[in-house]
Amino acid sequence: MRSLRPWGVAGTFMMIVALHATYALLISPQFSYMGYHYMNPDWGIYGLVVAMLLGVAALLPEWLRQPSDFALWLIFMSTVLPICVIGELIGELTPASAFMLALWVCLSFLAALGIVNATNGWRPHVSFSLPPRLFWGGLAVFIVATFGLLAVFTGVRRPLLGLMGIYSLRASYKSGLANFPLLGYMIPSLAYIVIPIVLVKGLHRRKWGLVLLAAALQYYLYTQTAFKTFVLALPVLVLMAVLIGRKVATLTFPWFMALAIFGASVLDLIFGTILISSLFTRRFLSTPGELTANYIAFFGEHPLVRLSDSVMSGFYHYPYSLPVPFVIGQYILHVTTNSANANLFADGYAQFSWPGVLAAGIILGFVLAALNAASRGLPVTVPAILMLLPCIILGNASILTALLTHGLVVGIVVLALAPRTGWEPDAKKPRRRNLLI
Repeated sequence: MRSLRPWGVAGTFMMIVALHATYALLISPQFSYMGYHYMNPDWGIYGLVVAMLLGVAALLPEWLRQPSDFALWLIFMSTVLPICVIGELIGELTPASAFMLALWVCLSFLAALGIVNATNGWRPHVSFSLPPRLFWGGLAVFIVATFGLLAVFTGVRRPLLGLMGIYSLRASYKSGLANFPLLGYMIPSLAYIVIPIVLVKGLHRRKWGLVLLAAALQYYLYTQTAFKTFVLALPVLVLMAVLIGRKVATLTFPWFMALAIFGASVLDLIFGTILISSLFTRRFLSTPGELTANYIAFFGEHPLVRLSDSVMSGFYHYPYSLPVPFVIGQYILHVTTNSANANLFADGYAQFSWPGVLAAGIILGFVLAALNAASRGLPVTVPAILMLLPCIILGNASILTALLTHGLVVGIVVLALAPRTGWEPDAKKPRRRNLLI
């Protein structure tokens, strides 16, 4: 089969062009008060950074053969590329510092890719998969228990409209977690892993009742927590059903990302708004780059954290009076109420400077290797779709937080326990097996 690799490189270049243009012409003029500034880059260094990104894209998988193939492309497009591009445009860093940022992030990501490639074929010696009734029954018990505890300890709230209503509802939910802190771990696991696997099951089996049930549960969870990610992920998960039963060229992903960026910009220009580009391009893509640049600028001149806010608290004194996200929020907006959660690479720098960035990539590599091992015997689209939300979360959380709080560990465990049979549709209908989406 002829290699499609040049298409992935070309798509990555188009995504860079789309992100650069949208950030310069739409995002920065509208959101400069939030720290989204724009300055023309040093074009020589910027060219080197673009070349590095294209080189990384050339090494990524051509086809969706294992869940890490999807995860690597998703993390590259949503986190690595925006960090490297926006870091050059935001004007927060010197050209040399912006280049160092891109270099270390690319090296870290390549370390993850190398670990995944080196561990291909690694599989557990024993099977952990449960009988179907036990597995799905256990998930049903978890769903009922989580919703029950949510009602008991945080109450049942009516959905509130408007921005202030959403913030009020979210604050009410967070305050209720103090009554039962374990819910803070159960809710993300429910939203990012358990309900999505029910949705994936329904899509695979073409059981539309299961799909509707999962959508209803996810929407109700949003009405009780006001976290938009819970409900905005639904159409994305359903659209990804196109992957099911098909061989997919992952090299087409950046083309669709570039098209989405351009499309959001065109719609905003037509309707005279900034809403679509704000929700997608700014929040999903530009923010990881903007926050990472600010993390580098701040922690390049202030004490590093060295995990003194978590597992190393007994060995190092935490040097700040606020949690790290609020420290950076104060640095950007000069207020103490803004939480600026950053991605795995920004957090790695805050912890241990450039070696911390590399360490984040190494940990990511072993996590993805474990994901592949836990998914052996499952249709590749099951773990790929299930990891959509946890991988996106890596653009807004540290690797340790994503592992423990946002579903990465739970997802790997669920995949290891999932039955290896029962994913095929009841009605055998011919399906196209080769699709360039």
